[in-house]
Amino acid sequence: MVRNTTQFLALIGQQPGEKGRATRYNSDFHCSLVKELAQDGDFQEAWASEIGITIGTMREWALKHEEFREAIIIAHQLLLTFWTRKIAENVTSGDAKPGMFQILVRRFPAIYGRTPIDLQAWLMDGAGEAAAAPEALTADQARAVTTDDLTVRLEALRRRRAEERE
Repeated sequence: MVRNTTQFLALIGQQPGEKGRATRYNSDFHCSLVKELAQDGDFQEAWASEIGITIGTMREWALKHEEFREAIIIAHQLLLTFWTRKIAENVTSGDAKPGMFQILVRRFPAIYGRTPIDLQAWLMDGAGEAAAAPEALTADQARAVTTDDLTVRLEALRRRRAEERE
């Protein structure tokens, strides 16, 4: 697979340094690229940068191309999973950095912010009883999260996930 923008542009006929030609949308390449970058933990700004476009262009593509919009949604979930696992690994290794939780709070407010959605209830669309989500943290509380606090919250998440699987 072609990984970087320069290789892709050469593939479509643009030579290095050639001016006046914008990056053209290519569903296969760009959809797989954003998902790959998300799996590596790169945020949306890096996706746009790697493609060689602005965030605004990326938004236009998502509005115009259904497959790109779907790729962005999947990439966002992959990114959330990457950072949730990264923080869990940090806590369990004993090398926890409390400030890392801010990544989740700021980048994924719908899940980890002040008023997180109950994802299980949303997924089930009211079809079943969902486990209660943890109490949302304020920005000041999130800054003060200790390793012990984070360990407790992660254990509660593991218990909820185990209950969901049953």
